[in-house]
Amino acid sequence: MVRPKTVFGQPFHFEEWLIARLRKLDEDIKDRWKAGRFSTQIQRKLYEHTKLDEIYHSNRIEGNRLTYGETQEVIQNGGTISGNPTIDQREAINLSSALDYAQEVALDRCIVVTQNFIREFHALLLADIQNDAGSYRKDSNMITGSSYATPDAFLVRQMMTDLSDYVVAVTSSSPDVSDYPVFCSAAAHAWFVQIHPFSDGNGRTARALMNLILRRNGYPPCIILEDDRPRYIDALENAWENGDLSPLIELMHENISEQMDDAEFLNSLRSRLEIAEVKNSQLEYNSWRRKMEFLQALFENLIDDLSRTNTYINSRVRAYGVPNIENYVLLKKGGEVAKSWFFRIELRGPAKRSSYLFYFASPMGPMIGRTPVVLVATKYSDSADKFISLYNLHRGGVAVPDIFQIGYNLNSRKFFTNGRVGIREQNPHNLVLQFFTQVLERDFGA
Repeated sequence: MVRPKTVFGQPFHFEEWLIARLRKLDEDIKDRWKAGRFSTQIQRKLYEHTKLDEIYHSNRIEGNRLTYGETQEVIQNGGTISGNPTIDQREAINLSSALDYAQEVALDRCIVVTQNFIREFHALLLADIQNDAGSYRKDSNMITGSSYATPDAFLVRQMMTDLSDYVVAVTSSSPDVSDYPVFCSAAAHAWFVQIHPFSDGNGRTARALMNLILRRNGYPPCIILEDDRPRYIDALENAWENGDLSPLIELMHENISEQMDDAEFLNSLRSRLEIAEVKNSQLEYNSWRRKMEFLQALFENLIDDLSRTNTYINSRVRAYGVPNIENYVLLKKGGEVAKSWFFRIELRGPAKRSSYLFYFASPMGPMIGRTPVVLVATKYSDSADKFISLYNLHRGGVAVPDIFQIGYNLNSRKFFTNGRVGIREQNPHNLVLQFFTQVLERDFGA
């Protein structure tokens, strides 16, 4: 048996013969990431490709009576299917909204996956269905199709706190040693259903949590099919009774391997479509590039002024260039580009120094739709020996400039920032001046 290092107080383990299988899958996915064949863009397309299947099968496992075609009609066209219970249709609509929310959380590594996310997901899942949507149960309940006895209601909150600590651990950093993403997601899934924290909707929430952990770690989703329900329930009961996740992991491995084939198909489509898209994006790219170079010049000019007028602080800018049009298109579509550094600012005083790096990335969260590409502000951390985004430093209580990200809206032709006060349109000169004023004040007391 292999026991993980990061399952806090839980007895879950899996058979050693699965290690080679999990290692091969993990290496295959990492190789595809390095080769750009399983980018964030492909993950988004794969989600769109599999979302209907995920809704249909997850609901059918719980007894929803809509057919595949009826589920598609309700989700995609907003139609009402006569002769079907209203609650079945509401379940499909709600699960669609909840999964969209989970997908965005999965792809935005700045979001910490806490208990709040689980309760918010459940609130979306059972909105207009149950009055206690998003709230932990106050009474005893049972697992449909299983004889397993769930914990008393008064234990739920503390048990969910323990589970939440584990979910945060496996979604905030890359799992290591025996903690393969498939194992981590299986452990969280079995653990959640074992607690059964809500009066209803536990299975659908558990499967969404499982896929969020997989997606956060760069994996395709695992969609448990309706036909696999008996095997799936047996695998969960084996985990609860013996602590052995092997049957569940084996089922998930088979499913994920099939999703990998879908991802490869979507990737081949992307390569053909991108050629045409690059040609169509030339004018847009040229406009965006000029604005980025203008912003860099403003930073350089202010650094020059600072060097001439302040003998207390030495400063300089190191420029790395703007991404080419191919990388611009990839970032715009949600992909990733290695070392998309734009420029770095270095400031040195008699006793202190600070270094800030700006790099290009795909827009996430509130930045989506506002800018084709986002410029991320990071600060060098001596203790961590790396650059850390100002957004993450701010969440850790570190005094940093208010501006975390910068974007340029090609339609309104205006710069805007994402910072402590949210999204703001800003004059570029004021933007640069604000950033430097706060850097000098907070880093050097000047």
